[in-house]
Amino acid sequence: MVRIGVFAGTTEGRNIVNYLISQGVTVTAFVATEYGETLLNTSNAVIHCGRMEQDEMELIMRENRFSLMIDATHPYAQVVTKHIVSACDNTNTKYLRLLRKSDLSKQESFDSIDEIVNYLNNQEGNILLTTGSKDLKEYCRIRNFKERLYVRVLPMEDSLKICSDCAIMPSHIVAIQGPFSEEFNRSLIRMYHISYLVTKDSGLQGGLQEKISAAKEEGIKALILGRPVKEQGYSYEETIEYLKNTFQLHLKPKFYLIGIGTGARKLLTMEAIEALKQSDCVIGAKRMVEAVSMYAKNSYHEYVPEKILEFVKIHPEYQQYAVVLSGDINVYSGAKKLRTALKDYEVEPICGISSVSYFLSKLHESLENVTLLSLHGREGALIATVRTSQKVVVLLSRENSIRTVCEELCEYGLSKVKVTLGECLSYEEERIIEGTAEDFRHIMTDSLCLAYIYNADYEQTITPGIPEEHWVRGNIPMTKEEVRIICLSKLKLKKDAILYDIGAGTGSVAIEAGRFLSEGKVYAIEKEEEGIALIEANRKKFMVDQVIPVHGIAPEVFDALEAPTHAFLGGTNGKLKAILKALLVKNPKVRIVITAVSLETIAEAVTCLKEFDFCETDVVTLSVSKAKKLGSHHLMYAQNPISVFTCQYPRNTIEKI
Repeated sequence: MVRIGVFAGTTEGRNIVNYLISQGVTVTAFVATEYGETLLNTSNAVIHCGRMEQDEMELIMRENRFSLMIDATHPYAQVVTKHIVSACDNTNTKYLRLLRKSDLSKQESFDSIDEIVNYLNNQEGNILLTTGSKDLKEYCRIRNFKERLYVRVLPMEDSLKICSDCAIMPSHIVAIQGPFSEEFNRSLIRMYHISYLVTKDSGLQGGLQEKISAAKEEGIKALILGRPVKEQGYSYEETIEYLKNTFQLHLKPKFYLIGIGTGARKLLTMEAIEALKQSDCVIGAKRMVEAVSMYAKNSYHEYVPEKILEFVKIHPEYQQYAVVLSGDINVYSGAKKLRTALKDYEVEPICGISSVSYFLSKLHESLENVTLLSLHGREGALIATVRTSQKVVVLLSRENSIRTVCEELCEYGLSKVKVTLGECLSYEEERIIEGTAEDFRHIMTDSLCLAYIYNADYEQTITPGIPEEHWVRGNIPMTKEEVRIICLSKLKLKKDAILYDIGAGTGSVAIEAGRFLSEGKVYAIEKEEEGIALIEANRKKFMVDQVIPVHGIAPEVFDALEAPTHAFLGGTNGKLKAILKALLVKNPKVRIVITAVSLETIAEAVTCLKEFDFCETDVVTLSVSKAKKLGSHHLMYAQNPISVFTCQYPRNTIEKI
């Protein structure tokens, strides 16, 4: 049977104990004080409480015949380490030293307490001592220490007695147990007007970084007592790896992906609470973790999947994780990426109450016939969605605030749509206010907002073929209505298509196409400035924000654009072959539709189809006549015949053309 002893005087030591217990190993944990025993917080290990001399250590080692003894005592507990090493040697017990990681260079630390005392005797200002009570007497040699020295110690009788013996006034004693955040350290610095913070090189787990960062942010100096000797041993990660390989320990942790609703405790589901109670560590963005802090034994502020995996690898002592996410994990949540990242682990999803459901219930509205749009950390077709939907709920963010959204609605002629804003939902400062897009153009709100937009005049029917008299026209040629309808059918656009409209003119094809794209984009490429102005005017008139005007000449402008899935060539200026080559370099599978009126363009198109040898080709020639009233009669007037070429999947490579 594997039996391991751990001198668990540090956070790493306690973590090792928890890890070994999770793997079914019989563990004896050694702690010096009753307070250390309470920190272990486990009933599954044998705990030996009290300070021991070397002969006592040897007696226990002989009685238990440990497979391994792990020394995870504090770097400054040199005497204890010396006794453990000797006891292991005398009882033939295998010894492993677990080292606390240090990130300090020699230049950042002092070699002794004497050096720190001498330094402070030549300085003015208050001092925050965070090295504990053990060496407090030595620091009392600092000039005017009774007035200048503030000490942070454990809330234990022994520690407080040492403070009393050293004549430290109660008002200068901070008796509290860590860990301490950077903000907490900063608050102490401000409260006691501290000029110097004294600490040991206690490593990352000992809160060293939080102390250094707090000192830096408050503009004071951190004095760091370096480690007494250079020790040999294993890092925490190396210790875990050694235990795994030596004793065949390989159990993988389990993850709960928990939707915690809007963040208020009252909206946590019972299932979520039970999972949180069972978990060893809670992970999530700071606001999420703080919302469930009452259930968190341990916590880590992170939401990036890759960084969460890094944390898990260096903390194998945790066997059940709760990853907390806002709202419901099935509604615009980071849970999707996390599921992919955690594919090698057991994952249990726990849905929550989404902010959308909560908001709509407050408005006495149902989810039926509501279109959901998230602008929280992502792009979305706001104008197209509002234009074609009666009811829209928009998830807002700091970048896409209610002010930004309503300014855009007004810009596209939607200033009169009804808007209801939900701010800080479920919190005490919750606010729900109504108005129009125009009313909200200048309002400042919290970033945690939703907007319910009601458009009574939404566009219920979308068919291609906007009549020519409806367009903003100029002296730029425009693709005729019937030709646009045919070309759009040949393009076979999907909702997330990326379309290049080359030689876009007034933007008629681009805008007709954009009306059908709920997730894609149209780059309307036009060389004439008048054409760009017309495209801009028409995209505003027809409320199509997916169209992006691009001023320039094809194919030179392609480099700056994302790869197209589709391309419409309405004007090529004699560069048809070069444009086709450039399109196929961007995406060999791009679907292309070409219109040709002149015989020269038709001949060039036919030649290109042969040279590229497309797998799929189609050619249609249209002859359109339209009636015009002449007196009491209607006469048919013919338009120029036009050929429409469709092609995709070239057999020949670009290099051969």
